[in-house]
Amino acid sequence: MHPLWPHLLHPRFPSEKACRLLGEARDLGAVEAAARRLGWPALPESEARRTLERCAREGIAVVAWGDDGYPDPLARIAMPPLALFVKGRLEPRTAVAVVGSRRPRPESMEFARHLAGELARRGAAVVSGLARGVDAMAHRGALDAGGATWAVLGSGHARLYPPEHKDLAAAVAATGAVVSEYPPDTPPHGSRFPARNRIIAGLSRGVVLVEAAARSGSLITARLALEEGRDLFVAPGGVLDERFVGSNFLIKQGAKLVQSAEDILEEYPELPAPAAASPAPAVEGDEAALLAALAVNRPRVTDDLARALKMPVAAVGAALTGLELKGLVRRHPGGAWTKALR
Repeated sequence: MHPLWPHLLHPRFPSEKACRLLGEARDLGAVEAAARRLGWPALPESEARRTLERCAREGIAVVAWGDDGYPDPLARIAMPPLALFVKGRLEPRTAVAVVGSRRPRPESMEFARHLAGELARRGAAVVSGLARGVDAMAHRGALDAGGATWAVLGSGHARLYPPEHKDLAAAVAATGAVVSEYPPDTPPHGSRFPARNRIIAGLSRGVVLVEAAARSGSLITARLALEEGRDLFVAPGGVLDERFVGSNFLIKQGAKLVQSAEDILEEYPELPAPAAASPAPAVEGDEAALLAALAVNRPRVTDDLARALKMPVAAVGAALTGLELKGLVRRHPGGAWTKALR
């Protein structure tokens, strides 16, 4: 029986007192005594055993605060999770979080993807929250680069949110880790997402913020990062753009402005130097014309490109597909395209 079984069935935002009492308990009797002191209800051991057996069947490791496999940076935050439910592996390595808007501009999504890919190529684990928008692009950027990424949930593994990221979560777990402080059937709830942000910050050496409005939830992660002594990096935006009010405020307060991955990597000399960059793929003809007509920050749809370049729509579509395979353009919802960062 796992020594933290009361918490496994009834997780709650842990107080420092709970961390201390349960962290010191090393047998079931001590855990039960600690639970009584905390005012936790008595729970049937059989239910806890079923939960743990299910985790074993589904490949979910349960790592308690104080165990050897518990991440050391997370163990040292003010309120560490009392237990982690982990699919995949949380290997010790320099980790950098990339978080931001759930409805970002296309150029912000491309920047998050590119940044995460560069960090992953240098051996950093890219941490994010599996949410729509910047979070998803950070995970995908790390995966595309062949690196590791860690996703932190605001629900249990069996109640993944958003549900359309099920395949993304599986890909993350295959090379990195999907982490929750909640048992598998715990549903998503508004209060659990701000709570999980302390785990994102706690696992990371630094946090990168990409596009945050004045009331963005990612500002919570930024605040927690500063409280825990983590580095804070922020991508700037237009001074009149409301979508960057929170980001620009943090830069004004002293966060490090980020325009490229090197702005982050120079803070972590333990990460290896990058391999020599591969030459840009050759383009000519229709592909060259299309690439010249595209920008990183201005999505254009296929019909618009066809009219502007006086090309058949089919030819534009074929050339865009070729450029996408070469990693030179990015496809966006609604059939829009932008030039890719390299």
